[in-house]
Amino acid sequence: MVVFPGIEVTTASGADGAHLILTGDLDRAARDIDALLAQTRGFNDDHPRLNPATHQPASAGRTLCQILDDLPDQWLAIAPHALTDNGIASEETLKGDLRWKALRHDRLGAVDPETSSPNACGLDLGMHGSSTALSTIYRA
Repeated sequence: MVVFPGIEVTTASGADGAHLILTGDLDRAARDIDALLAQTRGFNDDHPRLNPATHQPASAGRTLCQILDDLPDQWLAIAPHALTDNGIASEETLKGDLRWKALRHDRLGAVDPETSSPNACGLDLGMHGSSTALSTIYRA
C-alpha cells in the first residue's frame, strides 16, 4: 500500500462547502502541506484554520475555483464523492454555472462519482434542464 500525502478541503463554495482532495508526490512533507493550507485555503488572522467555537478544522475562506486556480503544479486535485453530500456535482452543493465551471476546471485531475449513489447514471447540471452522463461532462 502506498499512502500519498494530502488533505481534504471543505471549500467556501456551495451551501455547506464542496469537498476537494489535494494530494502530492511521495516526497511532500508536513511543511509542504502547511504551505498548501496557507496558500490555497486562504487562512490568515481573519480566517483561522480552526473554528474558534468548536476547535474543529474550519472551511476554506476561498471558493473551489479559487483554490484550483492557485493550486501549485506539484499537487493533484480530486473531487471525492462528487454526486453525494458536499460533492461538486451534487445539486445540494453547487448549482448552475458554479458546478459547470468546477467540473471542467483545468486543475481538477479526477472525479470520484461514488457509483453507489442512485444518481451515478446521470447528472442534472441545471443547464437548460438537461441530464447528462458524468462521462460526457468531465473528460480528463
